Amino acid sequence: MKKIEKYWNYIVIVFIIFMFLKPIICFLILGSIILYVCLDYLRVYKVLKRDGISKTGIIIKYTRGWKGYQTPTINFSTTSGEIIEEEPYFYSSSDVNKFRTFKNYIEKPVEIKYNPENPKEFLISTQAIINIIGIYIFAFVASFFTIAGILDICGIININF
Repeated sequence: MKKIEKYWNYIVIVFIIFMFLKPIICFLILGSIILYVCLDYLRVYKVLKRDGISKTGIIIKYTRGWKGYQTPTINFSTTSGEIIEEEPYFYSSSDVNKFRTFKNYIEKPVEIKYNPENPKEFLISTQAIINIIGIYIFAFVASFFTIAGILDICGIININF
């Protein structure tokens, strides 16, 4: 996700231009971006599954996002002694998290797996299954947008706005 952030302004400008010229290109742009992010998350997930180092971290706080979902900030030290205090690289949450209080979880230990090459790429071990389900759901949605855009551009289907 960090790689795409530096191009975000250009992507938004191109998206807005194509909203007026040929809206189906917006499907293609949206699907491609979501698919890229999903593939990046999947890459990190597979690296962590294969090479990840398990450690115990401490939940420092929960940060509420712009839609109300809460994401933990975790503090842990790597095997080389580097202290990391970050949010997990990928964290799936549900609507229950908007209303649930997490005060009881602050300062509690949590098992994490981190990438020894890039310790800021880490996931909560107990969230592994829900994270992979979230990645696949987003990839499915992204594939729909991308395929619909390609099929309309090729003239196989016709989506009118």
